[in-house]
Amino acid sequence: MVKIVLKNHDSNSPYQTANINLKQGICVFNDNENESINISLFKTLNFNHPLLSHPTLCAKDDVYSYIYQDLAGLFETPKYIFATLIQSDIPANCLFNIRPSEDFLNLKTTDKIPLSSNANKCAQYSINIHQLNTIISNISGETFQFQDTFTLHENISLKDLPPLVHADALYKSDEKIFKIISMGDCFKKFELRFINNYIGFGLYAREAIKKSSIVCLYFGEKKISPIIKSYSFHPKMDSLNMFVDAINHGNIARFINHAPNSETIIDSQTNTNFLNANLNSRSHSIFGIEVVVFYALRNISKGEQLLTNYGQTYFEYEPFMFKKNGDLVNENNKKIVDKYIKKKYVHTIMKQNGIRSALFELFKRSIIAIIVIIFIAGTLRI
Repeated sequence: MVKIVLKNHDSNSPYQTANINLKQGICVFNDNENESINISLFKTLNFNHPLLSHPTLCAKDDVYSYIYQDLAGLFETPKYIFATLIQSDIPANCLFNIRPSEDFLNLKTTDKIPLSSNANKCAQYSINIHQLNTIISNISGETFQFQDTFTLHENISLKDLPPLVHADALYKSDEKIFKIISMGDCFKKFELRFINNYIGFGLYAREAIKKSSIVCLYFGEKKISPIIKSYSFHPKMDSLNMFVDAINHGNIARFINHAPNSETIIDSQTNTNFLNANLNSRSHSIFGIEVVVFYALRNISKGEQLLTNYGQTYFEYEPFMFKKNGDLVNENNKKIVDKYIKKKYVHTIMKQNGIRSALFELFKRSIIAIIVIIFIAGTLRI
């Protein structure tokens, strides 16, 4: 059941609100069940709300196609969907095919991406977007494409929508957040460092960040139901009830790792020895579409890893935490490390994609392996 709440912009009308039940095809005025009429009759009344006069989509065999050309067009999507549903004779039969134009996916980011093959060393080399996509895809086993904006490419029907939508929210925006989205990512402020195969990469600050400032936004694909939820945000206030999924398409925020909030840690020793979250996420709405923004919880120094609290529902597998020395440990405080063969594979991939420091890591580990073999052989002779 999907209800759309409309506030009458005509203050002189006796009908101040209209609750439209799309499934039942009725409209209730002023939250009074005794004041209900059929939607077809409601359309003939002089009820003033911009959604009622918004352009609707044209259908072919009950499929309504909408191709957006830019960000402004993407954020118009909820208006087109709900305006069309209100005007439809059978809303339950409507299927909306929403997709971007070919030009929409052109990246705004032109910066090279600083990347280090060692979590404890600053990035000395930078790579392009193509190289990043190749490295992440090969290491993660999932096809990845860097994306510095949102995309919405879905088929949406009435059953996918949230149970309650306030139509006024479709006409409210946050201009500051919209401007940041329009600018894309800035890699002058951040760098990626490889931690290990268990966790992948981490995002680190290349310059100091002030408390309460906006650090970055979480970009990805808007999806009804992502297959893998470990890289997605569950909708809290999205008018289309859609996740933001960054598993295959995402930006720098995809690489922000987990750490608990300091106030959630009771054990004072644990609080002292382990890293706490220095970012928190907040939801904003732009014309009814939810946008996730990361803010700095405190002043963050240059070189710090950027961390946020994923929440307990995230950990479907073994929980982890970062020690202040950079070690990654499990819930039993056991260090999580890669096997040599895995590290060799990762450093080989990096070397092939412009990270020359990975050559040193490969050489260093080969020397260590040779020394260990020589030591064992000498021990056996004795």
